[in-house]
Amino acid sequence: MKALSYSSMPGSGFLGGLTYGHWLEEDLALTITVGAMALEAETRVTVSGTSAHAAAVGSFLLGLRHYFSSSTGRSPVRPYLGGGVGIYRGSQDDVISGTTVLATSRQETAFGGRLAVGSDFLLSRHFLTGLAAGYNLMTDFEAPIGGSRNYGGPEMSLDLSYLFGSGAADE
Repeated sequence: MKALSYSSMPGSGFLGGLTYGHWLEEDLALTITVGAMALEAETRVTVSGTSAHAAAVGSFLLGLRHYFSSSTGRSPVRPYLGGGVGIYRGSQDDVISGTTVLATSRQETAFGGRLAVGSDFLLSRHFLTGLAAGYNLMTDFEAPIGGSRNYGGPEMSLDLSYLFGSGAADE
């Protein structure tokens, strides 16, 4: 049936995230990352009723970054190899209303990880920026979330970081 009103916000690919990093050694950092990978929403109004659909996929990863030894110390450019493992969580909600209302909601969890190569650039004592290219690997969801069972694939990131603490130079 033809829709009287239709709106859609399809989305896929990495959207954003938040990472906490802690240097274990001068060339090794522990990372904890929470990220949003895909969001989508859709509403449709017809003469027989209304439907709404929303889906989201996010990740929670624990990882390490190994900085190349030639870039540690006072170097403003710090290239690294990184990786992490954890869970990818998907959620999908659908509501169809007409003469009756049907609502479904489900969540799925998949195991996976991320491999990355990147570089941090020290801007000042407390600020750095970075670029990274990565690849997400994950097991499939049992049923599609937002039209896909797997959201693994390449990603690019631009990072902006604030550095807490006084650093080793002040010790």
